[in-house]
Amino acid sequence: MSYIEQMNRLRLLAALPPIMDMVWSYFNQLGKTICPLEALENHVYKSHPKRISEAETHDLIALLLEEAPRWCEKKEIDGKAWFKVLSKNEDVFRAAKDVLEDVLEQERAKPLTSGDA
Repeated sequence: MSYIEQMNRLRLLAALPPIMDMVWSYFNQLGKTICPLEALENHVYKSHPKRISEAETHDLIALLLEEAPRWCEKKEIDGKAWFKVLSKNEDVFRAAKDVLEDVLEQERAKPLTSGDA
């Protein structure tokens, strides 16, 4: 992974807590624990307080699925991707803190590479 890719990943990781809060709020409004992945990505894209691209929205949700497997998961149902929150009753801020602590511990173990992007 190049230095720029590592920095981009770290930037996305830093955005996870507000995204988790946004996702948790969305599911609270729905009163459900599962929704189409596309609908969630669309909601985050339209609701994000900063202007982010659809690609960045997709990357954030994908990173959330990758780094928070105890909090959420992706399901394939009838050929369609769904996003499922595993514990709606869990404190989202505590869950975000746990995810970041796990990820930062892993990231600290990796050396930053330098070189051409």
